[in-house]
Amino acid sequence: MNINKNYDLVGITFSFLCGIHCIITPVLIINFPKLGEKFESPWVQSTLLLLIGGIFYQSVIKSFKFHRSNLTLGLGFSGFLILTYTYLNELLGDHHTHIENAHHHHQDETFTIILAIVGSVLMISSHLFNIKNCKCIKKNKIN
Repeated sequence: MNINKNYDLVGITFSFLCGIHCIITPVLIINFPKLGEKFESPWVQSTLLLLIGGIFYQSVIKSFKFHRSNLTLGLGFSGFLILTYTYLNELLGDHHTHIENAHHHHQDETFTIILAIVGSVLMISSHLFNIKNCKCIKKNKIN
């Protein structure tokens, strides 16, 4: 189970970076457009999402057969689905709004950022519960 703890720590780190990415990207686009464009790249977003998904599989999903915690699994799946939705919304969404729709576009962007942060927090929570659940299993095997 120690290997899973390492995956969980890496998963927490990438989920945290995903949340930071969502917060910082709009600031970079406004203040440093060239850097912001690179930071907003679909490659960066898809790489983060794939890493988060792969690590979630390696840690939480593989550990589920031992701890059977539906909460841990549910938090992770919910978080990953939210992150996937926000990624696809960003990738496929209409970013060429007209000036009269600027206020509505800003609300959509804000909602997407908040949703992505919620997804990141759910993923982090899933990994923290997974660490806790795996420690309990280890303790019970010793006793």
